[in-house]
Amino acid sequence: MSLRSVCFGKLQSLHKATIQCPNLRSIELLAVTSLRSLEVSGNATSIIIQEAVALASAKIDCPQLQLLRVDGACVDESFVTQFTTHSTLQELELTRCGSIGRVQLNAPQLISVTLADCQLLGLLRVTGTHVERIFVGGCYGLVDMYLDTDKLQGVEFAYHEGYHHTELPSAGAFLSHPQRLPPRLAQMQREREQARQEMMRQKLPTSPDATTTAVPAKQWHIRCKTFELLLTISHH
Repeated sequence: MSLRSVCFGKLQSLHKATIQCPNLRSIELLAVTSLRSLEVSGNATSIIIQEAVALASAKIDCPQLQLLRVDGACVDESFVTQFTTHSTLQELELTRCGSIGRVQLNAPQLISVTLADCQLLGLLRVTGTHVERIFVGGCYGLVDMYLDTDKLQGVEFAYHEGYHHTELPSAGAFLSHPQRLPPRLAQMQREREQARQEMMRQKLPTSPDATTTAVPAKQWHIRCKTFELLLTISHH
């Protein structure tokens, strides 16, 4: 019997990992808080990495990969570029990856993109004919977003305890209504918002003559098969 799935959990003394197994289909690394370097090669279709707070270098060479989920790692955009045009990737989820500043994706089979609490993320560009859903939550630095796909059904933006959900039906009309986040993400958003508000209070001017730095306008460009939308959001 060949090994198809492997899960490493709470290996706090693990600093470097190299996984090479052509038979593995599922790989999970959970609470590997000391892991700094990771190399994976083979035919895995699913890779999940959680609580790898020290992970700064990760090379993944899995031509059949369909699902990649990374939660709590300090990898930067050089990690994401490995999957920019990945031929089989369908679902990408990056949560609490605080060193990623740019995400650009043009993977032909990509269906779903989730970006949550990536504080340095300033640019998001997603193109591809199969992308259906995009979720962006707690990425307060995002000022430039370009989405171009024929099958886009929903774009969700999450802040605080709820979020606005924008449906993109074939007729091109927009329906917006508030929704609730799952408890785990809601708690993350509350903690992040409290920290952000405290930071803003510390930056407030102390005298009437003091000036504040202008926040750059956000420019969000969304295009699908039936319509095109350009949003420019300015802060005063």
